[in-house]
Amino acid sequence: MPTTRTRTRNHKLTNPHPSPHTPTYNLLATSPPGAKQQGRANEPEFVAIMLTLIRLVDQKTDILVTINVPHVIGQYDEGSVDLEHGKMGPLLEQAARWRERVLESFEVRDWGLFGEE
Repeated sequence: MPTTRTRTRNHKLTNPHPSPHTPTYNLLATSPPGAKQQGRANEPEFVAIMLTLIRLVDQKTDILVTINVPHVIGQYDEGSVDLEHGKMGPLLEQAARWRERVLESFEVRDWGLFGEE
C-alpha cells in the first residue's frame, strides 16, 4: 500500500518568534515492514509515517516531527484504510490528532539553540 501525500499550510505555534504563523509541511507515506520485523509476531502489514516539517524561516532551520503508525493485520479494519482515496482509518486519524496537539503545544524555549544571542 505505498503512497505519498503532501500538504502545506501555515500553523500558529505557541510562543511564535518572530512570526505568529510558521509554515508547516506535511507528508504521509507508507513503508513495508523492515527486515527486522519480518516473520515476528505482530509484524505490521505496513507502517504509515506522518512527517511534519516546521520551518523556522528567520532561524534558517527546520524541525521535523515524525509519527509512525504500524498497521498489524487483525488489529485494524483493513476496509477502513484507503489512502489513495483519502480514507485514513482510526489509527491514522488518532495520529493526526496527536500531530495537531504537538503543533498546538510546540514551543521553543531557548532561541539561542539556533545561533541567536
